Amino acid sequence: MVGSKMRFFKITAIALAIMLLFSGCVYFNTFYLAKKNFNEAESKREKQGSEEAVGGSSAQYQAAIEKSLTVITDHPDSKYVDDALFIIGKSYYHLGDFSKAERKFRELLAAYPESDYYDRALFYLGKCRLKQEEYILARQSFIQVDSVTKNRKWKAEAQYMIGEIEFNERNFEQAVKYFSSYLEKFADASMAAQVQFKIGQAYDSLENYEASKDAYLNVADYGPSDSLYFESQFEAGESYYAIDMIDSGYAIFEKLSKDEKYYSSAGMIRLKLAEALEMKGELEAAIEEYAKITEEFQRSDPAARAFYRMGEIYMLELSDLETAKAMYDSSITANRRSEIYQMALERSTNISKLSQYRQEASAEDLESAARSQFQLAELYVFELENPDTALHEFQVVIDSFPESEYAPKALLARGYIFDKHLGMQDSSRAEYRKIIEKYPTSDQVEEAAKELNINLESIDTDFAGQRYKNAEKLIFNEGNVDSALVILQSIIDEFPNSRYAPKAAYAKAWLTEKHVAPDEWDPNDSTSVPDSTIIIAYQNVADQYAGTPYGDSALVKLGKKVVPKPKVPQQQQDTIPQDTLLAGDQDEIEDDRDMVIIGQDTLIANEIATLIDTLHVVDGDPIKEGDFVYPPSAYYSRFEGYVGFMVRIDFLGKPTDWRILQPSGIKEIDEAAVEALRYTEFDVGQIPPEYIEQWQFYRIKVELPPEIKGRQ
Repeated sequence: MVGSKMRFFKITAIALAIMLLFSGCVYFNTFYLAKKNFNEAESKREKQGSEEAVGGSSAQYQAAIEKSLTVITDHPDSKYVDDALFIIGKSYYHLGDFSKAERKFRELLAAYPESDYYDRALFYLGKCRLKQEEYILARQSFIQVDSVTKNRKWKAEAQYMIGEIEFNERNFEQAVKYFSSYLEKFADASMAAQVQFKIGQAYDSLENYEASKDAYLNVADYGPSDSLYFESQFEAGESYYAIDMIDSGYAIFEKLSKDEKYYSSAGMIRLKLAEALEMKGELEAAIEEYAKITEEFQRSDPAARAFYRMGEIYMLELSDLETAKAMYDSSITANRRSEIYQMALERSTNISKLSQYRQEASAEDLESAARSQFQLAELYVFELENPDTALHEFQVVIDSFPESEYAPKALLARGYIFDKHLGMQDSSRAEYRKIIEKYPTSDQVEEAAKELNINLESIDTDFAGQRYKNAEKLIFNEGNVDSALVILQSIIDEFPNSRYAPKAAYAKAWLTEKHVAPDEWDPNDSTSVPDSTIIIAYQNVADQYAGTPYGDSALVKLGKKVVPKPKVPQQQQDTIPQDTLLAGDQDEIEDDRDMVIIGQDTLIANEIATLIDTLHVVDGDPIKEGDFVYPPSAYYSRFEGYVGFMVRIDFLGKPTDWRILQPSGIKEIDEAAVEALRYTEFDVGQIPPEYIEQWQFYRIKVELPPEIKGRQ
């Protein structure tokens, strides 16, 4: 009996040992397969020189993830859990799922601070955050790697990544500092040549071409690959051209052209050699070289660019618009996928417009002829980049149509060209003075006085804008509606071509509605019938100023037009107090408020919506978009959406006045949106001429910084 029990215990112990051994084998085998798949995926990816999973490596990374998850879930006390977490995190990283990768690296760092993978996990955590544009958190991770790791490789790459973050955030001077520090410590690292190239790019972005030239040339000192050597030399040649060292740049491109390793880029190199001839004023030789490129590299990007450069020479240097148009048209057909395609198309279209405007400028109707001549001159300065010819064409407006409304506009444009294009401030000021002397009642007298830094009240002039401001003061400061109506009518009668005429007409109708109409009429009640006086007032505006923002606004008032308004976040549909209507100049709010828009009490949502319906919406991308910097003091709100403005944009594309129509409800955000608007420059070519210097609608997008958005 005792023997039987002993045999039973022995058999049980052996069976248990076998089970434990089998279980351990299975678990180790699972980890072995995870690591095998991971290593093979890494090898394939690295051979391709890519950070992203390529070919069959994607499936192997996925298999590595599944096997590693089994290790973690079935054997949480295993010594291989930190290995498995790293394999999962890095596999997700190379598969492009950065949020999942970040989560696994964070788990590893929190649970296994003594792990051999700690430094690498911290480094890849930073890379995951960088990929997700969480720059602040990424920077923190790389700084920590730099401070804690003893591994020279990780320390080097952390330094580089900090520089990358500064570069991505356009802190180019800081980027140069980190990149240079990296090279001082790790000049023999495999990434050294690439880092030196990034220094050149940073200086390029700072427009310090002397420094960028040296930086690009120094790439050769770090043993770059053939492709990086070519790229750095090419950029060095460009930098030489930028600092007018044409011969030095030419020498670089000539050397590249003779190296058979770079024959695949021969077209682009030849373009640069031809460009040197063009820059030195050897136009015939440049045209000959460009023509050869179009013949030798037919239907290619270099051919499209060569045709375009010939078009520029014929248009800007030789004033041969017919041949220039032929060159632009050839550029269009040479390669429709070329980056130059759209530019060539616009050039060709604008030259066609020249012929149209010249023909119309000879029309018998003097006002139409003046308008076409003015448009012709505008085309030269804004589209064809020929300020000298534009000056001449604007002078034709002044000489041929001195009584036209376009004469003072032409003087203002000449002043702008002398100042901004030619740097001739004395000549510019002379043009502005002519406006005040010869056209003291024109709208342009305001801009001229501003450019001359003259207070309008100090000069003897009477113009529509001043009268309109006087009418505003009578209404808002004195409550004298009758006198204001008289002034508004005088604007309509005496300044019919002024931009203030339709505004004054609408203001009269508005005053009739708000102050003269019978008390029993409620304009917000659709069942209420307005007095015929109001209908006639708005109908007159709609008829007399059809097609203008004020004519459209009158039609909306009459219920004859509905204009779709931009979609806005729901939270912006609440009542909007008057004090949220931030003006362009806070010191002049009382004197410069638009009475058509701002009531004496509050503007409620339906009034705001009606107003937006009447405004032209500025669409398309601005030439320069002001940066919205989210105020840290407003992070708590987590507000995202838009701040909507009504804005006046001058013929230079700059906002001159604005009001917030759709505030965020948070003062700091609204103020930051105003700052962004102030530094925005619009493309006047995308704005119909009748809306220039009139109220329009534009929105500033408000987004939380990525590193804040992702945190609860």
